[in-house]
Amino acid sequence: MECCSDARDPGACAGASGSPRRLLVIANPTAGTARKAILRRVLDDVRALGATADVRYTECAGDGVRLAGAAAREGRYDVIVAAGGDGTVNEVANGLARAGCPGVALGILPLGTANVLAIEAGIPRDPAGAARILVQGVERPLYLGVARCAPPDSAGHSGEARRFVMMAGVGFDAHVVGTVSPSLKRVGGKLAYVWSALRGAFTYGFPLCSLEIETPQGDWQRFRAASAVFCKGRHYGGAFVVAPGADLSRPELEVLILERPGPLNCLRYAWGLALGRLDRFPDVRIVSARSVRLHGLEREGAQIDGDACPGALSGVSVDPVPLRLVVPAAGGSRTG
Repeated sequence: MECCSDARDPGACAGASGSPRRLLVIANPTAGTARKAILRRVLDDVRALGATADVRYTECAGDGVRLAGAAAREGRYDVIVAAGGDGTVNEVANGLARAGCPGVALGILPLGTANVLAIEAGIPRDPAGAARILVQGVERPLYLGVARCAPPDSAGHSGEARRFVMMAGVGFDAHVVGTVSPSLKRVGGKLAYVWSALRGAFTYGFPLCSLEIETPQGDWQRFRAASAVFCKGRHYGGAFVVAPGADLSRPELEVLILERPGPLNCLRYAWGLALGRLDRFPDVRIVSARSVRLHGLEREGAQIDGDACPGALSGVSVDPVPLRLVVPAAGGSRTG
């Protein structure tokens, strides 16, 4: 069955208005016992509320992209639910975007170490609350960022594109994500990133990069940065707000620019982040953007939605075709 192509009517593909939602949950089978118990409870609650719910499990990294895309094209489901953390959400969102089935919405069930999109959209970790939103929530536009993970070739064609939901980053931000210990992350959760940041502050080389930013008005501005985070949402690393003006429902980015390199400045920026005052520092800029071109970090990796990307970023933009995100029916969300 081919998916619907009507981007303006999310009920036109399947599950027309008034009919019970048909959900497919994509989950990681290696999740711990507690997370599996939460998943079972949510499925029970979803079905008790009148919706149908199937589950498919990933088998390897990147499998969420394949499963989400295939499910969207089947035409059997109204909502594809990413059950996990930021990485699972990113994979499912990429799969939906590649499938090109705008009548199939993205749902969120926060189960991982971090799920920044759930915080942004006001989706609770409480199983009953999450289930109620999946069944009774409304759909809002979700514009994805697009990161070019390789430099353009000699003909000027852009490199491989990877979409992101909340953020992408270069510089020290990406270094911290790229050097975090997977074993320490499994044991310590977010504390693993704190340790990686403290260690990296005194070992990272702090190369500067150049940014060419196209503003929403169409003009171009140039900046130098020690680190930059390209934000689709307001939140970073959990409940920290780094881009107060960001809105997932707008086809724009907020670019957070940290101008000064060095370990002391890293610690100062971290302190500002913890206090919620980072955007007030005189050497921190936030610039609204349609797109960004990057230079000077060709040998450096990046981070995309909290996962390391080994290729350097050459550009960042916004996908012009939004997904649909299931959010609470009233309040708690910055998605339009």
